[in-house]
Amino acid sequence: MAGAELFDRPSKGPFVIGGAVIGTVLALTGVQNHLVEYLGLLGTFIPPLGGVIIGDFLTRRRRGIPTGTTPPAVRWPNLLAYAVAASLAWLSGELGIGIPPVIGIVVAIALSTGLSRVGLRDTAPVSGA
Repeated sequence: MAGAELFDRPSKGPFVIGGAVIGTVLALTGVQNHLVEYLGLLGTFIPPLGGVIIGDFLTRRRRGIPTGTTPPAVRWPNLLAYAVAASLAWLSGELGIGIPPVIGIVVAIALSTGLSRVGLRDTAPVSGA
C-alpha cells in the first residue's frame, strides 16, 4: 500500500498483490534464515551514519550558519567519512576486535571533523535564489 501512496495511485490492489507475491517468493527461498545476520549488518552499518551526523554538527556549529547559500546536495567529505568508518566497523567485526558499532561511531566523528578541518570542504557554494 505504500507503493500506491508513493506513486499516487487510488487503487491499492495491484500493489498488495505484488507485495504478496514478492513476500511469498522470498519466504520460499528461505530468506528468514538470514534475518539475524541482516540485523547484525544493520547494527554495524547504521551507527557510523550517526557519527557522521554528530561530527558534521560539531564542525558546522563552530562555523555558524551561513546565510544566502544553499547547502550542497552531497557533502563528499562526510560520504568518505561514512564509507571508511563503516568499512572499519565491518572489518573489526570480522576480525573480532572491539565493538563494531562503537568503532564505527568514533571513527566517523573523527573523520568527519578531521576532513572538515583539513580543508576538504565543499568548494563551490551554490548561491540561494
